[in-house]
Amino acid sequence: MKSLVKLLKNYRGRIFIALIYSSLAALFTATAALVLQPIMDNLFSVAPTHKAQGFQFGEFLSKYIDLSSPYAIPLLVLFVFFGKAFFTFLSNYTTRALAQKVVRDLRERIFSILIEAPLKFFDSFHSGKIASRFLYEMDILERSISDGVVQMIRESLTVLALVVVIITNNPRFTLISIAIIPVAAVPVIIFGRIIKKLTEKRQKSIGEISRQISETLGGIRVVKAFSTEAVEREKFTIVNQKNYLDNIKFVKIWTLSSPFLEFIGGFVAAILIYISARMIRQGLMTPGQFTTFIASIFYLYTPIRRLSSANNILHQGGAAVDSLEELINQGEKYREKEGDYKPSDIKGEIEFRDVYFSYNKGKPVLRGISFKLNPGEKMAIVGSSGVGKTTIVNLILGFYTPDSGKVLIDGVDVGKYDLKWLRRRIGVVTQDVLLFNATIAENIKYGTENASFDQILKAAKAAHIHDYIDSLPEGYDTNLSERGFNLSLGQRQRISIARAIIKDPKILIFDEATSSLDSESEQKIQEALREITRDRTTIIIAHRLSTVKMADKIIVLENGKIVEQGAHEELMRKNGKYAHFYRVQMEG
Repeated sequence: MKSLVKLLKNYRGRIFIALIYSSLAALFTATAALVLQPIMDNLFSVAPTHKAQGFQFGEFLSKYIDLSSPYAIPLLVLFVFFGKAFFTFLSNYTTRALAQKVVRDLRERIFSILIEAPLKFFDSFHSGKIASRFLYEMDILERSISDGVVQMIRESLTVLALVVVIITNNPRFTLISIAIIPVAAVPVIIFGRIIKKLTEKRQKSIGEISRQISETLGGIRVVKAFSTEAVEREKFTIVNQKNYLDNIKFVKIWTLSSPFLEFIGGFVAAILIYISARMIRQGLMTPGQFTTFIASIFYLYTPIRRLSSANNILHQGGAAVDSLEELINQGEKYREKEGDYKPSDIKGEIEFRDVYFSYNKGKPVLRGISFKLNPGEKMAIVGSSGVGKTTIVNLILGFYTPDSGKVLIDGVDVGKYDLKWLRRRIGVVTQDVLLFNATIAENIKYGTENASFDQILKAAKAAHIHDYIDSLPEGYDTNLSERGFNLSLGQRQRISIARAIIKDPKILIFDEATSSLDSESEQKIQEALREITRDRTTIIIAHRLSTVKMADKIIVLENGKIVEQGAHEELMRKNGKYAHFYRVQMEG
């Protein structure tokens, strides 16, 4: 609840306007009860007496309106109910518009934090949980503002206005009203706390469902390849059942709260009606005052019931804000620390000096890695899975910081560069190609939005994909499906290469770029590599050693250490690890 209030502090102006409209709506609601007083007194032909205590609304109106006129009361009633409806509309609209603005602003803030967060952040937060918070909890937040805040403000003011009517209608009810308010408030507070706890449990379980769906569908090819559909169904059933049980507990408390609080409201109304009936029999209250009192009591019933619902919704909103704030705080905690060094350009020299690195403390991935790559040289990194090949790329790009040692580009520590500036000068092609649901041209120039069509053509030709694109009916304007699945893997990979080279990078990195390709596609990409790597510092990571023969230098990793390095022919003569790997592949 406190976190929701803190969030809304930035929207004081809009809340103030909503407060004014809600106040006027509450005023007209209270007046709707008061206007019954002169109607009933006139109907029973009762004149105000000194014995009857409290505010005589009919006497007050008679100073300004001729109540004897047959049009006075009907027009007054029409005016009151029009005002009530008009300001209720303005109150609802203003608050719901506020909710839309808060959600829009918060979405943009969170997305900006996520898009700027380093990879280390995503190691801690699964994408399924992030998606759940972005969608499910944003929806709760929107409802808590549009339904919770609007009702809490307007109904609180309505209750206040009606309590004022009851008190001024007959002062003897003041102490009774003051005594009853805490009685109604205690169960509201208790139910609110319980609902907040249950909401937090629901949010966690829906996050697990989202994570399970994302993980299973994201790896659906693997699931089908290993025939583990039954295993994944069982895993989903477990998290789905947990969410069901959490929802049942929530529904039980939620559905219990309204009728219980309605009973409390009825209990309060019964006491007040009993006392007022005795007073009217004793002549201490006019029929008009009694009617106003009864109307006020019944008018109180609806806002008190809505306050209960609003209180529940607001507690859900508070839990949603807490969850979203955790995401924001973690994103800001992991915010990339970078320098501001931006030379006119880079030459492309890369050096690792005794670099140690671990993703998890106590489990080093790289152990004392040292090498130097001069501008324009090509270096290949080989080794079995998990030895740290991709980690070297991650450190060059500044995705992570070494535990010790230095990663230098042109003799300057990577951490001192403006990382966005640096990454724009490095082209990367990975095994898992991500293409967007956009045209081929838009995919090629992604990250280089100002590229001309001639530059797109040049990059496509260099990547040996132009002829295929040109054969398509819509050419470069062909729309790709999600992740580019309407292209073959080799075609997607060559578009990825075109995207990497269109920005004319000084450093090119190929991370397992040909490992999943057939022989024909690999051959075409190798032809492209020979052309585009000329005069560029190039790092090639590959399982297939046929791809790395062109490298000026090859390093062999094992258990996070460099165990061999040299050119292809040199390493073959040494007859060590590399030679063994190469012969096994060639024989295979």
